[in-house]
Amino acid sequence: MKSQRSFAPKAEQRRNWELFSRYSGAIRSLCCALDFSAFRIRLTCMSRRTLKAAEAIRQVIGMAILTEIQDPRVQDVTVVRVEVSGDMQTAKVYVSVMGDDAKQNLCLKGLKSCAGFLQSRIAKRIDTRYVPHLQFVLDQGVKNQLLVSKMLDEEFGHERADDSEPALSEPE
Repeated sequence: MKSQRSFAPKAEQRRNWELFSRYSGAIRSLCCALDFSAFRIRLTCMSRRTLKAAEAIRQVIGMAILTEIQDPRVQDVTVVRVEVSGDMQTAKVYVSVMGDDAKQNLCLKGLKSCAGFLQSRIAKRIDTRYVPHLQFVLDQGVKNQLLVSKMLDEEFGHERADDSEPALSEPE
């Protein structure tokens, strides 16, 4: 006799798919209008093992950047997310760097030179046959969010300012 619990994941998957199908058109039209590659939805399914490995790699790299890396080029770095390939051979590390483009590129070069050190730290934490090869990618999410916010304010900000009620004055 099957328990009710076995049906819960199917119902949850169905609900998630309905939500995705409902909002995917709006997201795609926004992506086409803005032409941001960062907003593209990846339909790849990562296994539980790769998700756990990605989270562990993110934690190890984040702590190593904060406490162990002495390279002066690596400053003001945040590890946003990590994507691990299915065979655990490569890992894309998405980082956000505060500063202008020159500082971001300099920081990426510093991270690439520290990749071997970071892989040794990952090898101590994750017990797998292969340690993933690290590829550092600059995450443009924050910059894109600011750009979208600016575009929305330009489009709808003027209407909102015209429609707003005047502030209530104190009675005389």
